[in-house]
Amino acid sequence: MATKSASSKAQQLQTRAERSRDTVLLEAVETWIALDRESQRRLTAEIVQSRADEIRRAYSAVVGVGFGYRTRGRWTTKGGDRRVVTNEPCVVFMITRKWRQKPKSRAALARQIPDHLLAFCDAGAGTTRTRRLCAVPVDVIERTDHAASPQNGVRAGRSTCKDPAGVRPDCGGSFAALVVPRSGGPTYAVTCHHFAAMSNGYLGIPVQAATFSLVDDPGAGTFGELSAHIGRIVPPGAASLDVALVEVRPDMLDVARRAVGPHRPMNVLPATDLPPEEVLIVASRNEAPIRARFVIAHKDFNGIDYFPRGHLQPRHDVVWEFLGLDSGQTVGGDSGCAVINGRGDTLLAMHVAGGKGTSRTGGRSFAIPIRFAIYGPNIGLQDFLDPIA
Repeated sequence: MATKSASSKAQQLQTRAERSRDTVLLEAVETWIALDRESQRRLTAEIVQSRADEIRRAYSAVVGVGFGYRTRGRWTTKGGDRRVVTNEPCVVFMITRKWRQKPKSRAALARQIPDHLLAFCDAGAGTTRTRRLCAVPVDVIERTDHAASPQNGVRAGRSTCKDPAGVRPDCGGSFAALVVPRSGGPTYAVTCHHFAAMSNGYLGIPVQAATFSLVDDPGAGTFGELSAHIGRIVPPGAASLDVALVEVRPDMLDVARRAVGPHRPMNVLPATDLPPEEVLIVASRNEAPIRARFVIAHKDFNGIDYFPRGHLQPRHDVVWEFLGLDSGQTVGGDSGCAVINGRGDTLLAMHVAGGKGTSRTGGRSFAIPIRFAIYGPNIGLQDFLDPIA
């Protein structure tokens, strides 16, 4: 059963319901508290999946809706990263800026964001489970606290990308997996569009051609070329997908494996499963993967700064945000690396950007669920793609 601290959203709701003698709200809060944490997480995810558009229309201040854990504190210029991620599942509303004091006018009060949402859930155990009304806590975060930048680099990561025409400068990055079409075909290495298509700094416009070699062993030769199967990074009128496939040369498969790294799970997280609470990020410069915890699943997220200031940023359908544990942080060159489960046997996501963090708190990783990256129709293939070892 989930626990509630003295400052938990659930207890705040419970206290308010008791004081106002609101028996409906009180029962709904108690139903929420009685759920185990995984059931709470699943309910928040279902609300976001089914009601995110409705919520944004209802509250003009809300620019994004997600599910995850409550965050206390915030990022400040003087104080740095004061954010603390709790273990309390919430629906998360992202706004441009929080009110610094409680609104007084009737019009402002009408725009006030609710501190909970009502939904029905299955409560009880075994044959006694019944549908019950549940009060699901809402956390409010500021957009600027959850901003990120792509993390390709110069002579960084595991692989170097070169423009044969010599127009765009070399850049470094990583790969999440090797995959093959389910019905057969060439082997591809999965990575980010902004790295493999060399589009970072070029408003999402892909390079005409690109070749790839190992950063630490360029003498091993070119192991692949940019394929025609890439996503797109475009202004937010349409969804972007920061994904590109590199076609691996048949005689260079072993070199391509080195480009991916030692962790190459063949299982993929099912679309119906939630991201695990703790994951491993296969960063390029670390002997062991970075331990990280899940923070928020952002829906319709445009917090990654692909374009220069003054441009509307691209929008992704879903982006998962993780917090590095043990002061772990991703760095330039980690774009494209895999996010895997704690056992190391399941591929979860692909890291695309790093966010605000300090050596004390650990860095933020922003990742695309791997199912979007290897779903062939998203990148011009008619077939599904399966990871290989």
